[in-house]
This record gives sequence, structure tokens and C-alpha cells, in this order.
Amino acid sequence: MSTIWAHLPGYSVNDHLPVKVGKAVNVKFWMVVAARLQVREMGDSYLTNSTFAEYEFGGKVISEMTINGMLVLVIDTGAFQFYIENGRASEGVLNNGYFGKFVRGKGRLALGEYPYSMGVEEVKATPQQIIKVTVPQSHILNDNGTISVPLYLLPDEYTEADTLFVDEITDSSNNEAFYLVHYQLV
Repeated sequence: MSTIWAHLPGYSVNDHLPVKVGKAVNVKFWMVVAARLQVREMGDSYLTNSTFAEYEFGGKVISEMTINGMLVLVIDTGAFQFYIENGRASEGVLNNGYFGKFVRGKGRLALGEYPYSMGVEEVKATPQQIIKVTVPQSHILNDNGTISVPLYLLPDEYTEADTLFVDEITDSSNNEAFYLVHYQLV
């Protein structure tokens, strides 16, 4: 059995409850990418963890969908599947040319959100460790009463003092935090 780390933003905690160490659940995954995917006709399937929920990956596009104007690709890495939002879909085009091709990229693995998670295989996973990360005040913007909190920070953007190991996530009353969940895949 393998393990993976996934990110759970504070705003979507209630959509994924219960999250408790030792309690198996069925989950779907989303890879949040910041850069364009590299597309190839052929390639290797892999999923390599660099730190916590950060990954490098290669896999085959097994589904291509347009949902709410977004191009959504389902990628199979051999270990499991996840989806990627790949920008705006071309108007009136049914096939954007990714189906059956291999893609490579880097991103942050997060828990999938409906409706984008359609077509992605569910995986039975058991949380082994949960880390609550409180966003440091230096990353929270307050502009004339409007507060902006990042959904995620890279590990070098917070310190050990900003982290807390917890056994269970109960609700999302704290939007100034996010969670890193270490899952064992069943």
C-alpha cells in the first residue's frame, strides 16, 4: 500500500467530513497546477512527492470534459487518478486534443470538489496524520476591511509554530487555516 499527502483548504472542510485519523473514507483528488502541462504522444506514468502535498507527475489523459466553461482533464498516473483544471475550454469544441495523450507537470494534490471530480475514480484512503496549518498574519491581507487569506502556503512560507497535529477535523470555523492530510491508500 502507498501513502500520499493531500491539501484540504479551510473553506471546504465541511464538504469532506468526517476526516479522522484511522477512519477510512472514499476520496477523489484534484491536482492544482500553476504552470501549463507538458503534452506528449507517449510517456511514463509516475507520481513523485517533493514535499507534503507537492508533487511531480506524469500520466495519461483518460477523460476530457468541459464543466462550467473550464477544460477538465482526468489523469491516470498508475497509482491513482486525479483531475486538473486546464484553463478555459475552447468555445464550441468537443475535443480539445488531450484525450489519450500523456502529460507531465507539477502541482499540489488536494481533495476533489464537485462537479469537477466527475469521472475520477474514488480511492479508499485512511488518514494517518493530520496537520493543521494556521496562516501566519504576515500572509493575511486586510484592505479597508476586506480580509484575504491564502488557501495554501508552501512549506517554506510558514514555521513549525504555525502547525498543530490533530486527530480529527471537526468543522471549518477557522478560515485562516488549512490542513495537510497524510493518507494510506487501501
